[in-house]
Amino acid sequence: MTGLVNPLDIFRRRMVQGDFTFFTGIWWISRHRDQQIFNREEEWSDHKIAFSARRLAQELENFSRSNRLLHEPEDSVVWSPPPKDMVKTNCDANIFHEHNFAGFGCLLRDKNGTWRKGCSGCLPNWKIFRCELFALWRDLVLTWECGFKSVIIETDSMEVYLRLQFDSDPLTNTDDDLVLKVKELLALNWKVHFRLVRRKANLVANLLAEKGTWDRIDLVEWLEP
Repeated sequence: MTGLVNPLDIFRRRMVQGDFTFFTGIWWISRHRDQQIFNREEEWSDHKIAFSARRLAQELENFSRSNRLLHEPEDSVVWSPPPKDMVKTNCDANIFHEHNFAGFGCLLRDKNGTWRKGCSGCLPNWKIFRCELFALWRDLVLTWECGFKSVIIETDSMEVYLRLQFDSDPLTNTDDDLVLKVKELLALNWKVHFRLVRRKANLVANLLAEKGTWDRIDLVEWLEP
């Protein structure tokens, strides 16, 4: 006769596995029960419960990943050259809400740290996620047009990194058009690796973004620093 399974053992295994969907599902089912008891005027559909549980699970998973990324090795603090036969690109965006405009900056460097090409430009007063995403898209365009087929892209935007590296669900769908453009470029015949770095390691891209902001020109390409 098979022994009974201890519910506590199930919970422990799920916790070790980091199964956020399991726990958020239980939590939202509990909330649903309380809702039925104390607020019968507002009914929650099964679809709403499932959607809310998945959404919370995604947020918890992103939080867990973000926490791990904050403890990455110290080489993410300063810029380091890429391996042989690769280039490394950095991208960033800046927003000045009080002046109602923003800018982006991107640059390519090789294994010797030599500047290969860069660009900067101004942007509408979008939210920061869309500005950072646009900077990454423009970075991909610049790198592809230069003919490089193996690239490391560094960004200091954790939200953009999580969205592209882990395909995490967005809180809204307002930026799906730009995400699609990025994914179309990623599907081309080349190798692209994303890396999250601290702002200090992204300093040159940040300076280019500031210049793009204040120059108020849509796109400027830089053949040298």
